Amino acid sequence: MASILQQMFDRSSVALTLADENQEDCPLIAINNRFTEVTGYPAEDVIGRNCRFLQPTGGAGPVRDDIRAFIDTPDRSEGRFLIANVTRDGTPFLNIVYLARLHGPSGERFILGSQFNVDLDQSRVFIYERSLRESLNDIRNLFSDHDWTMLGSMSAIANSAALIAQFRLDREGASE
Repeated sequence: MASILQQMFDRSSVALTLADENQEDCPLIAINNRFTEVTGYPAEDVIGRNCRFLQPTGGAGPVRDDIRAFIDTPDRSEGRFLIANVTRDGTPFLNIVYLARLHGPSGERFILGSQFNVDLDQSRVFIYERSLRESLNDIRNLFSDHDWTMLGSMSAIANSAALIAQFRLDREGASE
């Protein structure tokens, strides 16, 4: 990963990942400390693997196909997905993942992931289990008005992270 992106990852309080689209199966090439805090996975267990390892046994349902469609559609610059994941110790959580495509100065293609853990209180556990069986493209039933405001904030944060990362990649390319 470009050193300029590494600095951004090191300072971010948002869980971030970077996958290499140029490699088969889009393996993760970088994570930050916040990602480790959210998932329990240290870098040595993550780097070189596709992020599917976060899915529960049996997969994460049709949302996985939605993510695959994003990856397979190069002209889509960003996407938002609600996916069932599990931490390293097996604790289930819902992960709102924002994906954004980045382009390096030498033609590299990356996918920046910004992850936000949705707390699972008892009243929402059924949503986690349902997400294993069906796509959550319409997540209105999950969130209150306050939560929608929070989602807007998460989106703004994720978009800002993607813009900053792309700017840094562009700047690094211009200085070469």
